[in-house]
Amino acid sequence: MSEEVIPPSITTSVKVTGDASGVPRDPKAERKWFIACVSPNSEKSSRDRLLQLGYDAFVASQEEVKFYKNGARKKRKKVERVVITQYVFLHITEMERRKLVELPFIRSFLIDRSYEVRTFATVSDDQMHQLKRLLGHADRQVCFTAVDYAIGEEVTVKGLGNFDYTGHVVRLRGDKTPYIGVRIDALGCAYLEIEPENLKKKTS
Repeated sequence: MSEEVIPPSITTSVKVTGDASGVPRDPKAERKWFIACVSPNSEKSSRDRLLQLGYDAFVASQEEVKFYKNGARKKRKKVERVVITQYVFLHITEMERRKLVELPFIRSFLIDRSYEVRTFATVSDDQMHQLKRLLGHADRQVCFTAVDYAIGEEVTVKGLGNFDYTGHVVRLRGDKTPYIGVRIDALGCAYLEIEPENLKKKTS
């Protein structure tokens, strides 16, 4: 089985502004998933403010149940745990990106340094779909790494939560635990632990 070894992230972020004042929103313009950099612990509030402004914004997060002590009783509470920290994904046009980078709570947009010409990092629609599906339906904790991982063959996991999930085998350096996940270009890999007996190789 061949594996693609992923090197440490070679991306960076730069605050680049343009003549963004009064930029109209064109519903027919091409939209891509750009990656906005925000301050620590501000991912959800930044997303909510962007949604209120009418933009398609997404934070890689997972709903979990936490237990708190309330006197002698334990209280259950659903919380939203951010999986990929300090980033908000935005499905926007280039003109909208130039406008949004001027907002005070957006520090910058991620730059992909793998190109000779400075290019803003984007994530494909397919990767975003896989990421959202993994976070939205998995019945166990999803983690994220940017370094020291390898992507293997494509497989399907049976009974992951209430659905079957197709992704890639993920191997972490020095860890023999089986994982499945999705690679996010320019960032890293979101993954979760699986039981080997639930794995099924994808057939062409």
